[in-house]
Parts: sequence; C-alpha cells; structure tokens
Amino acid sequence: MNKHLFVGFMLLLSGRLTFGQQTERQRVEATVLDYLDGGTYGDTTRLIRAFHPSASMKFVDKTTGQFRDAPIAEYLNRMKPSAGQRLNRTTRILAVDITGTAAQAKLEIDAPTHIFIDYFNLLKIDGRWQVVSKIFNRIDKAPRFAPDTIATNDMFGLTISPDGQTAYFVKSYGGRDTLHLYTARRQDGRWLKPTKASFSGRYKDIDPFFSPDGNVLLFNSNRPKPGRKDIKDFDIWTVKKGTKGWSQPYHLGDLINSDSSDFYATVATNGNIYFTSTRPGGQGKSDLWRSVNRDGVYQKPENLGASLNTTAGESNPCISPTEDYLIFAGDTNLVGYGDGDLYISFNQNGRWSIPQNLGADINTADAEFSPTLTDAGKTLLFGRIKRGKPLVENVHVVRQFDKLVERLRASARFDS
Repeated sequence: MNKHLFVGFMLLLSGRLTFGQQTERQRVEATVLDYLDGGTYGDTTRLIRAFHPSASMKFVDKTTGQFRDAPIAEYLNRMKPSAGQRLNRTTRILAVDITGTAAQAKLEIDAPTHIFIDYFNLLKIDGRWQVVSKIFNRIDKAPRFAPDTIATNDMFGLTISPDGQTAYFVKSYGGRDTLHLYTARRQDGRWLKPTKASFSGRYKDIDPFFSPDGNVLLFNSNRPKPGRKDIKDFDIWTVKKGTKGWSQPYHLGDLINSDSSDFYATVATNGNIYFTSTRPGGQGKSDLWRSVNRDGVYQKPENLGASLNTTAGESNPCISPTEDYLIFAGDTNLVGYGDGDLYISFNQNGRWSIPQNLGADINTADAEFSPTLTDAGKTLLFGRIKRGKPLVENVHVVRQFDKLVERLRASARFDS
C-alpha cells in the first residue's frame, strides 16, 4: 500500500475511534448530568432517569461509623421537587472511564457546608447508560471540633490556650436552664474526656476566652457581684493563672460591668476588652462595646458605633490579637443566610469597615455564633445551633481561616 495512503487510512481510523469514544463518553456524561442537574434544580424526573430501578447506594454513616447499603429508591423518595429553585451548589464531572458496556464516573458536588465526592458504576442497558451503584464520601467544610469528646451536641463557646493543649467551653445540656464551664486537655493529639471547671458549677457561667498570653481566662457569670447577694444578669469575670492553678473568680468591676447584661468578652494583646452589652446608650437591643486598657486601668466603655451596631442586635465580638479585625454575630438587619450569621469588620486607624458576611462555607440557615481564634489566627472556632427541644449545638472548626481573612480584607469598604 502506498505509504501516504496508509498514513491517511490510519489517521482516518484513529479519528473514527476517537469520535466513537467521545460519543460514548457524551452518553455517559448525559446520564451523570441527569443526576447532577436533576438534584441541583429539583427535577426528580431527571434524577430517576439516571438510575436503574435496582440501583443501590453504599456509604459509611458519618454519625455511627457503620456501613450502610440502601436501595437508591430511599434516596430518591427523600428528594422534593423544586423545579426552578436552584440549590446553592456547584457540580462537576472529575473523571469518566469506559470499557465496552461498563463505565465508572467520579463527581464532585460543592455545597455551602460540605463537599460530596460520588463514585458511580454504570452499565449500558438496552442502549442507554444507567447508574447501577453509587458510593460517596462527605467532606465537611466546617466539621465539628473533637466530636467524640467535646462537640457532643450540647455545648458552645470554646476557647483554646495559646499552647494548644487546654480547652474551655460551655456545657449547655441541650438548653439554657443550666450552663457550666468545662475543660479538656489534649494528649498525644487527642482531646481527652472533659471535666467541670474548678470555679464553675453553682451559677450560670458562659463564654470563656483565653487572653493572648494564656495567663487570664475571661468568662461571664450571673453569680452575685461583690457585696451583693442577688443574682440578676451576666457580668464579666476573670480567673488568673498562678503556681497552683486558677485564682478565685475576680469581678471586673462596675465601670466595665453595668446593671444590664454584659457578656462575651474577648481581649486583645494590649489588654483592650471588646464585649456585648444590653446597657442603655446603644444602637439596638444588644451592641458591641470596648473598654480601653490604659496603663493597666480599664476606661469607661465606648460603643463601637453605627458602622457595626444596628437597631437589631449584634453580639459575640471576637477581637484579633492586634485589633486589626473583629468577628461578630449579626442579626437579620444585615444580609445573611439564616437565623444568625458571623461577620467581619476591619480596623483602619480607628475606623471600622462595612461588615462583610463570612460566607456560605461558614454560615447556614441555622444560627452561627461564639467565634474564637486559635493557632495564631489560622483557625476559626465557632458555634452553630439548631433550635428545638433539646437545642442541638456544637463548635465547628475552619482551617486556613487566615486566607479567608485576607481575601475579605482586600475587598473591605469604608463609609465615606
């Protein structure tokens, strides 16, 4: 055969094979897109079309750790038609492998709070590709903190010592009738079983926060103020580290504290305290305040102003060690995702930027609150609460939070 004719024939044959393989791949992808787009847009007709009626779904239950094997019909029955209402997620096909009438596909579903990686086995049945089995893994973007020992559905307000070895948090017992502080130690990279803090247990104690040097622990309590026997509202208290452990709780005094509730106090490296108060003189039902530490003496608290506080209510301020940004819980006057969200504002020579929502990777339809920082600001800890009886609340963790901070800093805007 003429050399040029032979080369042309091989190129033509190769093209036909490639074209045929691409066409088959497109058919597999069409089935996969029935699943992805059907779920995104609530089109149950497309979802059902993707699966063979006998298809099964196998996975490891995140809660129990047990293997489960369920008919795909169980999954499809839970899907509610919502045509035209696009879910807040992005999807993509990561890989497709085809051999004859068998194929495999790897998919990614990136939702606000988690990422699903799906693996599909498909068969070409009566000329049409159908999913015959599915396995998957769920990756939480903000997983629970130490779910085996600490985040057990009945706690919030966690703070970690600068050396990363000690944690304090609020045990809520599924409600707000009883609130105690608990502590846990880290050993060999694992958080041990918590115990009740030595200075907590009689009164309602909440919102622990380690000072940047780890020598002071702030918390809030409704225990009687010095010289008084009645219990009214929450005040800011501290304990100080000594050679034999923590000191007796020390009331921060009536200049910082008021006859209204004063709570969720956090402190910067220079000693300035940021806290929430329902005292008169604010913008709303609860506001963000600051007391400056001048030569070891706390000054009269100042309201952080209308750039941060609204008529609705702001709370839970977590100040960065250098006071360059503030994270706080905002109410519905700010554009958000649900019951209550976390926001960030940047400090520029005493001016606070317009608050920015921390985004869908952190905020959900449930309420997010009680932010704290650890690992030199690289990690954010925060609470998430699902309302009901009992309350279900846990602390969640976001790694590489410093990268999110810098992205938001670059887009920060200030009122003129």
